[in-house]
Amino acid sequence: MLLFLVVCGLYHGTSHLHPPTDPNSLYQLFKTPQEATLSGTLLKAPKLSTEKSKLLIEADAFYTVDATAAGNHAVSPSPRSFMPAQGKIELSLKGLPPNDLSAGDKLLVRAFVSHPKGFNTPGTFNYQKFLSHKSIWATGWVRSPTHILAVPVAEKSFFQKARFLPEQLRQRINHFLTSHLAPQHSSLYKALLTGDRSTLSPETLENFKGSGTFHLLAISGLHMGLIAFVVGASINWLLKRSPWILLHTPSWKIAALLTLPLLLAYSLLAGFQTPVARSLIMTAVFLFAVLFDRQWHVPTNVAIAAFFILLIHPADIFTVSFQLSFAAVIAMAALLPRIPLFSTQRSQTEPKTDTRTWHNFAHWAKGAIFLSLAAQAGTLPLLLYYFNRFSPLSAISTLIIEPFLCFWSLTIGLISIPLIFFLPSLAHYLLQAGAMGLSISENICCWFASLPFSSIWLFTPKPGEIILYYLFILSLFYIQKNWLRILAASFSIFLLTVPALSFSSSTDGDSDKIYFLDVGQGNAVFVHLAGGFKALIDGGGPFSPRFNVGERVIAPFLWKNRIMRIDTVIISHADSDHFNGIAFILKRFRPETLWINGDKSKKGESYEELLRLARKLGIRTLIPREGETLFQNNRVRMWSVSGLHLDNKRLEENDKSLVIKLESQGKNLLFTGDISKTGEQKLIRKDKALKAEVLLLPHHGSRTSSSKKFLNAVAPQYVVVSAGRTKKKIFPSPEVISRCQDSGYTIYNTATDGTLTFTLKNNDLSAETFRHQ
Repeated sequence: MLLFLVVCGLYHGTSHLHPPTDPNSLYQLFKTPQEATLSGTLLKAPKLSTEKSKLLIEADAFYTVDATAAGNHAVSPSPRSFMPAQGKIELSLKGLPPNDLSAGDKLLVRAFVSHPKGFNTPGTFNYQKFLSHKSIWATGWVRSPTHILAVPVAEKSFFQKARFLPEQLRQRINHFLTSHLAPQHSSLYKALLTGDRSTLSPETLENFKGSGTFHLLAISGLHMGLIAFVVGASINWLLKRSPWILLHTPSWKIAALLTLPLLLAYSLLAGFQTPVARSLIMTAVFLFAVLFDRQWHVPTNVAIAAFFILLIHPADIFTVSFQLSFAAVIAMAALLPRIPLFSTQRSQTEPKTDTRTWHNFAHWAKGAIFLSLAAQAGTLPLLLYYFNRFSPLSAISTLIIEPFLCFWSLTIGLISIPLIFFLPSLAHYLLQAGAMGLSISENICCWFASLPFSSIWLFTPKPGEIILYYLFILSLFYIQKNWLRILAASFSIFLLTVPALSFSSSTDGDSDKIYFLDVGQGNAVFVHLAGGFKALIDGGGPFSPRFNVGERVIAPFLWKNRIMRIDTVIISHADSDHFNGIAFILKRFRPETLWINGDKSKKGESYEELLRLARKLGIRTLIPREGETLFQNNRVRMWSVSGLHLDNKRLEENDKSLVIKLESQGKNLLFTGDISKTGEQKLIRKDKALKAEVLLLPHHGSRTSSSKKFLNAVAPQYVVVSAGRTKKKIFPSPEVISRCQDSGYTIYNTATDGTLTFTLKNNDLSAETFRHQ
């Protein structure tokens, strides 16, 4: 029966991942990105952060002057002719939206609408799939807050008021926290109490991730347990004041029954996300067991929670939160009863009073540690698969931080929530007291995160290895017969040998692979040669305090390909979109050498920090001479073509870019940095060996580069543009693309084709593109 339900569930869940086919859906209406005016209802309170805000809208109509964006609809040029539309859309806005927006408002929004787009690089976060799990198939960009207008509507129905009431109350709670607490305290309290982590600073996020306590910021069974215990115990105490109730009714059952509506109300306030729903259902099942005098069985409880969540939202089975939440609970339920903590019977010679407190604390501490270890064992392969990191200190840090964060701050915060609406002054003082626990917790997290090996980063496991891991864990605790123990031992051998074989296969072979990564508006090329030599040429792209292209794009790609160390990093020049992700790569992949152009005319503080980091890590920083070989073996040579970076004459910084050439198996690839037509002419006049089958177009294909003479001198078979999607008429320039097309070159653009892989094998060159499905 379980297998049947799992198969049906997977089929049911997969069906929800396909794009909508309704012609009125936003997905079908905006196959081509267009600017349009959308009419719709704001579903949730705006998510606010220091960089941009996000609004989730359920659209009901749209208007655009371009009929091509309307699918099969013919749009009248009249500004009052709105056409029907349906579907959710996530809108982004730089800065803050109008202050008076709240869930349930009717809005008119002018936005640039398109399908969701992310980085099409293997191993990176699949943004499109993430949104599809939430039934969001369109995204948009709002240029200004003035393009958002709240439309007055007639009296709302009771259903409409009830539907958006929890979200409106949640917004009021978040606003109260923001206005009455310091930013670092309000952001933590919003994460703990309402599940809103959008305002957490990058430093705070990293501290909790690095210390292995990030799970404490998620609303979980601990929240529900605290509410159920405090509310239930309080109601039970009040009921026991009445002798009649004690004689005629079971007070605990009445307390359990009255607790359920409060748990449901809090779940709605917390956004009813997957961990919240799981915790609510499991706590509700426990309370129903009390009501009906039934035994509470953890595996059955977990199964009921999973069944109801997937019945309502089938696609949740593919989400990270669902998998991590249930993996942790199942592991704790399965492993803890089989771990002998210590004898429950005290020794006859043990003092009865003097050490009782200590032994009670030791019992609690051991239980908490084993609970955390069980959860970590259950989630380890999933953490590596999705995030490539885990903290071996998680059990200890959780044990130390949990009393301050959960039993102190969380308890006070939960008590304060109803007081916000009735006694705001008292809620303010209580939250200030709770903020002290938040400060202590954050300081402890910071200290743990600073310890050596607080986080261990590993390559991405394959699905087969994850299955082997879980089979091995199960075999350790459920095997009784000797022949099954031998089978378990074989699983452990597989766990060690399969990744080792996979890792060795990624470094051997007779083919050279060159990857032009999709990093948005920037440049990153990874060279992986037969025999194992690995080099990264540039590593930059879009940057914000919450996004680092090295951590979010380049490193996941390397881990996906089982790469833990690289030999060389080359930075063509000190433009941010060529180096702003390199610092993370230096820390995690520890190359032996860092090649730079040595130009001192334009160096920002971030570039200087990068060079200081390289020196601190013991990485040799070198400046290549003209014609100097960076790597060579019996069939491959990588060398510096240009000496313009050493030219003392006045040149633009872009023209001092390192120009690198790779020669392998009779084929050549040329990487040109951001040189302009001036630099190109100097290379041509010096009669450099520019001929190459693959050319990375200079300066992302801008019109200031890629002159006809230079293209003729290189005479490539393939040209590659490494650029983003937001400046299509600049990077690449239409005239450069036209020039390449007239010459018969095959053109690839990472913005449209995703990551490009060129494979050199047996003196043959082949190209392959990658896009997330």
